[in-house]
Amino acid sequence: MLNRPAAISLIAGLAAWAMPTAAMDVETVEFSAAGDLYVLTLSARLEAPIEAVFEILTDYPRLSELHDAIEESRVVGTPSADATDVFTRIRGCVAFFCRHLVRTERVTSRPPAYIEAVILPATGDFDAGLVRWDMRPLADNLTHVDYVAEIRPRFWVPPLIGKRLLSSAMRRTTGELLEAVETRAAEGR
Repeated sequence: MLNRPAAISLIAGLAAWAMPTAAMDVETVEFSAAGDLYVLTLSARLEAPIEAVFEILTDYPRLSELHDAIEESRVVGTPSADATDVFTRIRGCVAFFCRHLVRTERVTSRPPAYIEAVILPATGDFDAGLVRWDMRPLADNLTHVDYVAEIRPRFWVPPLIGKRLLSSAMRRTTGELLEAVETRAAEGR
């Protein structure tokens, strides 16, 4: 019979072995701020086929399943054949300051490699913003992702410390989101 610590260790080991592992490899990540415009760029390699990554990222009603910060996402319009208006409500936290933020983005996509979401400024807590996913397939069902997020919040961000905290929050959230996409793709959605 195993003692308690050995049994817990064995159970944890078996659970880890049974769960799919994500192997996301972040190649570069940069954050910059110019006035009230904040930009995050990231390049990563996901252990997932490009078609699955694209399908997950464009399943707008299920975006909230990818990260706890996304509280709600839904399609609110289809202004053209290649554009979809998507409303999201997120809980943004920087250090111990949290607030609910809303936005509507006009999302255009070209399967399976390109998605661009432009914030419609009169629809929420941002004066402007853009998110771009530019992807390409790699050998062995891997996907290279170039990600750019530019935001101009309508709310005040304290200088100096606010930039550093916002950088940390955006990096962490984007990394966690990509890991969730990779894991979901590995699970077959």
